[in-house]
Amino acid sequence: MLILSLLTGLATAAEVHVFRSGDSIESVATQIGDPTLAPTIRELNGLQTGEQPPVGTVLTLPDTDAISQPGQVLTVSGTGSLTPPGGGAPQPLVEGAFLIVGTTVCTGPDSYAAVRLASVSDCSDEDDITMLPETCLVLDSATARPDRRSSVVSVTSGSVRIGATDGGTAVAVRTPAGITTGESGGFRVAVEETSTRSEAVTGDVAVLAQGTETEVARGFGVRPPDGAVPGDLVKLLPPGTPILPDAGARLLVPDFAWTPVPRALGYRVELAEGPDMVSLVRRTEVGPPKWSPTQLFLPYDVTTLHWHIIPFDRLGFEGIPSEVRPVRFPRGVGDAPGVKEGAGGE
Repeated sequence: MLILSLLTGLATAAEVHVFRSGDSIESVATQIGDPTLAPTIRELNGLQTGEQPPVGTVLTLPDTDAISQPGQVLTVSGTGSLTPPGGGAPQPLVEGAFLIVGTTVCTGPDSYAAVRLASVSDCSDEDDITMLPETCLVLDSATARPDRRSSVVSVTSGSVRIGATDGGTAVAVRTPAGITTGESGGFRVAVEETSTRSEAVTGDVAVLAQGTETEVARGFGVRPPDGAVPGDLVKLLPPGTPILPDAGARLLVPDFAWTPVPRALGYRVELAEGPDMVSLVRRTEVGPPKWSPTQLFLPYDVTTLHWHIIPFDRLGFEGIPSEVRPVRFPRGVGDAPGVKEGAGGE
């Protein structure tokens, strides 16, 4: 059944396109290589002759050489669930699980997951999304062509981060407040009680809400309320500089320290399996620019982790992450299966 599911998921299928400011149905048809497809696009999307959709509309495009792909769960730290399209009993979230379009993915408290969206075999990077604790998303679309790839997810609760890419892609995150999309990743989206917080970290993004498009340059964020246009842009806090431990040092005592960031209300310390910080294993919030946990439980199947810090301000916006530093476990820890305490400072 797994093989059958994969073959079905890799079939040629309709692509989607997020309608941006300056787009027209005619220009979209030209982008996909056939200007004569404009009437077909209108028919597929219930548009009248000559009608242009509102900015932020997710258009279904005609069948082209785009390949519809299943997503895949790359890593899981903690617990979570998968719910198949159309409902049904949720299944445990496990590494390696394939996600067909319409699947709902949720992380539990103090849990993280990394999910791969659209990808192409000869590309040096991929469209990866990190799910923070108590986050739920639906995979709406994931397609790839030889020259580009695109993915759309709907985030109903929680926070996600889109990994940075070299371009040639478009990842769109839908929330109750609208759509955040970027062509080189490197952005964050958090669903709040009555609004959505979007932050452009390493790449520019566009926030589409209520038929308007707001350009958000990297280093800035915006918080559109549900049912309203985005407000003013907010400059994100600059990064701090890690001090302890030294890069590549063995973590004999779990003491972390960094330079303070002006105007920071606090900091979030993150540990991940790789330097891209996609596969998180731990995230904690502290007030001062240091963290000295009395106990630090880490995965037993890796010997090196990576860490950085993210400042946050009084408005709730997260700033630019610091540089990423590797840290190694003490000798003998992580070298054999069954050792589950990566470092400790009891």
